[in-house]
Amino acid sequence: MSTGLKILLGVLAGIAVLIGVLVAAGLWLGKSAEGMVDDARKFAANTTKQGCVTEMAARLKACDGMRCTVSIPIWGGICLEDAKGSKEEFCASVPNMKDENAFSRWQGTFCAEYGLDQQKCLMAGTIVAGHCTPATAEKAEVHGFRGQPANWRTGQIGQSRKSARANL
Repeated sequence: MSTGLKILLGVLAGIAVLIGVLVAAGLWLGKSAEGMVDDARKFAANTTKQGCVTEMAARLKACDGMRCTVSIPIWGGICLEDAKGSKEEFCASVPNMKDENAFSRWQGTFCAEYGLDQQKCLMAGTIVAGHCTPATAEKAEVHGFRGQPANWRTGQIGQSRKSARANL
């Protein structure tokens, strides 16, 4: 067998092993995600939105790996969505992330209260603000040039998602 063929077979074997590892990791993460979603829903059934934030902060403090860094935003979002209490009341003191100065001040106070470092503070603040930011199509648009709304899917400036969808 020639050296070139041996190298080619080695590369193909390496690719096959890599694909196998990725598939196994995907299956593992999928099962892990199911458990995490169930855990968030069970926790939310017996607590308020504030209780979710307190628990999320505790989980973030204990987080030191990629797995929890990926799972906590999902857990936090599900917990906040399913927990008891009014979203409007909970979110009344959370500024919109677009108001950078107000959001930065709020986040500093929020993270000091829970003792979160800068990286975990950013994650927690983003999870809470993401829950509190209106998700309607009209308000979720990114502004384009000259302050006109830009549809993030079509890239068309001045059109809402609703009107852009009608044009498809």
